[in-house]
Amino acid sequence: MRVLVSGGAGFIGSNIALALAKKGAKVFILDNFYSADFKNIIGLNCEVIVADISEENTFKKLPSLDAIIHEAAVTDTTLADDRLMMKVNYLGFKNVLNYCLKKKIR
Repeated sequence: MRVLVSGGAGFIGSNIALALAKKGAKVFILDNFYSADFKNIIGLNCEVIVADISEENTFKKLPSLDAIIHEAAVTDTTLADDRLMMKVNYLGFKNVLNYCLKKKIR
């Protein structure tokens, strides 16, 4: 199984990616590293795609996939930039959903 974990370099995403890799999945991590850390994925057998889910052209870079686990989000409760939060959490999620519908990905 070929699985993309958006936000896969964050704490939760990296642990999901690790569990998938241990079960034999081919793991792809999509992250813009805005708040994630490369340390979370050291030693993880995966392909890393550095890109932003809020940009539509990001999805042209993706390989063939069987599933997407969406963990990318702005979660900082002290962030004062409402536009950034809406761009990532709303538009980015919408882009992921549209891509899944278009490609028939779970």
